[in-house]
Formats: sequence, structure tokens, C-alpha cells
Amino acid sequence: MAHSLSEGYGTMPLKVKEPGGEWRIVVRAADTARSSKGTYGSAPPLLAARQHGKGRVVVFPTHTTYWINAGHHRIWEQICMEKGDGAKLLDNIYRWLAEPSLASGAGRAPECTMAAT
Repeated sequence: MAHSLSEGYGTMPLKVKEPGGEWRIVVRAADTARSSKGTYGSAPPLLAARQHGKGRVVVFPTHTTYWINAGHHRIWEQICMEKGDGAKLLDNIYRWLAEPSLASGAGRAPECTMAAT
């Protein structure tokens, strides 16, 4: 569903060069979505993850306005962070990225809670 404020805008789909390789597609767009330059005819990948050396990498090429800078701003109607599962997605990303460091004893995971609105 297009939002009136973001109509005509989108995200950059990932171009995974090694399908079936080390990259794991975690989030795809809907089957009806396509990339504007025709890289993907449907369901373009939006978030990918992989192990790299002793750590991990996540690629999520979306605009930070929706997720970090103003994810709870009223103009966006809290679509990503409250009405969707954006807060849970970000929490899962950060926890997954931190696991190798935490397992090595490099720190501890802070308790994250969302304040009730």
C-alpha cells in the first residue's frame, strides 16, 4: 500500500551477486513490488545478512528517516515503528549483529524496552 507522503519514493533493492552463497535474504518486498530499473521483476530483496570473518554484516538500504531519525514522527504515522514490526526488526538486527562479540566476552546485551505511548 502506498502512503501519500512516500508515493513515488522507495528503497534501493539489494542486488545479491552470489545467490545461494553466503548472503541470506532476510526481508523481501511483496510479490507485486518490482525494482525501478528492472533488476527484479517481483519481490526485490530489501535486507540481507551474512557472517564475515569473526563478525556479521547486515545490509538494509532504506532511508533512516523511517527507522532511526524520525521513526516515531507523526508525519510518518508511525507506519514502520509502531504499526509495523520495525522496532522488533531493528532489535533483532542489533542483537544478531552483537552475538559474536557478546559470545567472546566483549560486552553484554542491554535490556531494550519500548516505552508505552
